Amino acid sequence: MHYTNSRDIQKVDEHSIRILHIVAGMNRGGIETWLMYILRHIDRDRFQMDFLVNTAQPGPYDEEIRALGSKVILSSHPSQSWFYAPNSKRILHEYAAGLPCVFSNS
Repeated sequence: MHYTNSRDIQKVDEHSIRILHIVAGMNRGGIETWLMYILRHIDRDRFQMDFLVNTAQPGPYDEEIRALGSKVILSSHPSQSWFYAPNSKRILHEYAAGLPCVFSNS
């Protein structure tokens, strides 16, 4: 299984507010559809929305997320705690240094 590494997490404009949504996967559920609505309409010059997904399976929204300039960062499933905890800690450290907002949904 491939998990993200540092080169997958790129810097954005230092004046952008970075938002990382932590979700099980970007499927066509209620919260995911709402997040996509926000992503489609948000001022992307002011906000950078990215998604940390707890699955290696591609989601129906992944391609659109990338096409809109956001990232889908893969992580392991929380049930695999021996991978999940250190991988999540590393991702948050690399991504969230100075991050104004982190939203979560599991």
